[in-house]
Amino acid sequence: MPTWESSHNEYTTRFQMRRSRVLQNEISNPPNQRFGSHQSCSRQRFQQLSKQRLSISKDADPILGRNPFFLKDDEWRITRKVQTNQHSVSKLKTLFGYVDEVKDELIAYLNNNLGKKFETQELCARFTTDIVSSCVFGIKTTSHTDESSEFRKRSEHILDNNWRMLMWQVAPKLVDMLKIPLLDKISHNYFYNLVKSVVEMRKEKNLSRADFIQNLIDEKNENFSLMDMTAQTMTFFIDGFASSATEMSFMLFMLAIYPEVQDRLREELNSSKKLDFDTLHHLPYLDAVLNETLRLYPVGVSLNRECNQDTTITVKNKKYEFKVGDLLEIPVYAIHRDPQYFENPLSFDPDRFLTEPNNPALLTFGVGPRACLGSRFAKTQIKAGIAALVQNFRIVPGTNDCSMPTVTNNKSVLITSDNEISVKFEKL
Repeated sequence: MPTWESSHNEYTTRFQMRRSRVLQNEISNPPNQRFGSHQSCSRQRFQQLSKQRLSISKDADPILGRNPFFLKDDEWRITRKVQTNQHSVSKLKTLFGYVDEVKDELIAYLNNNLGKKFETQELCARFTTDIVSSCVFGIKTTSHTDESSEFRKRSEHILDNNWRMLMWQVAPKLVDMLKIPLLDKISHNYFYNLVKSVVEMRKEKNLSRADFIQNLIDEKNENFSLMDMTAQTMTFFIDGFASSATEMSFMLFMLAIYPEVQDRLREELNSSKKLDFDTLHHLPYLDAVLNETLRLYPVGVSLNRECNQDTTITVKNKKYEFKVGDLLEIPVYAIHRDPQYFENPLSFDPDRFLTEPNNPALLTFGVGPRACLGSRFAKTQIKAGIAALVQNFRIVPGTNDCSMPTVTNNKSVLITSDNEISVKFEKL
């Protein structure tokens, strides 16, 4: 049985309210007792708390500056509408065939490398890279075997810009003033030219393919520039590549150190005749294992919102006033490990999501209208990959260390493990 160790010694959930970048108030008591729940803040007052705290200037970063995560007000609403259409269930179903192809290639690759130790983040990142390259850009990549893949190198490099990430998080106003792009110039040019070449080729040769970039071409929006199209594809790309790989990596390791969970999941998977799109999203235990992984390892450690209108939240007859510019931070990681919301929070117990599959305290992909639109696609990738691996192999730890990894947030914008997480694959 794994030894659990927490990187947080207390599970106090905190909402921090800052005005003019100065800490004005910090409320440390459990939210339902004193301040109000995360649900009341993010759902009931969305109109007043709808701005994203962090933003990127489109002048500084023409691609990521158009990402709906960073946009505000009307610009966000317009872009969000386009993204919502692209993430419909019907359109995701058409992409599932490409996911299936990449999944089969992964299984074939691992069959030739049985017993080899794999670092899970790297393995899963290559898997999601190949899926996203096909589903989004319509190009074929083989990241597991092609070390020279330029697409793979550019994908890795995006998340390796640590100093840019740090500057953006710590001093966003300075970044905006100095017009420092979050996406480096080489990556910017690569992805812009990639989108340009795909669009031009399809138009010139009258080609069509059921993928994300084709959906954008078919929109025929005259106000939608090539840069807008690049930004949209990069939004889908980042959501599908980075966060999916991180969550799949942790889920794979959890199955390795909890063989009884792995066996139970395999039993559920084997009871299904065909693991198509619909079936994958109607497997209770697969959902429970994924949700429990998302609880312990949320993609980001917190959510934040900026108040754009003066408003008041009343909790237990006590009023809390917010002014324009106040910032609200919801500590997702702490809430997920708070015994007030989850009994025995440090225990890996998928069964908790069988009894309460829609626990509102699970905030991994956000909540309300600003919740992550890419969550359904991310879950589809993860479920397809994990299901195939569990059905074909016995997943075991890569080392004798089966302790639960501690996590920090200092290497990337995504949650990361302090120590190596590795697994091996054995034939059943």
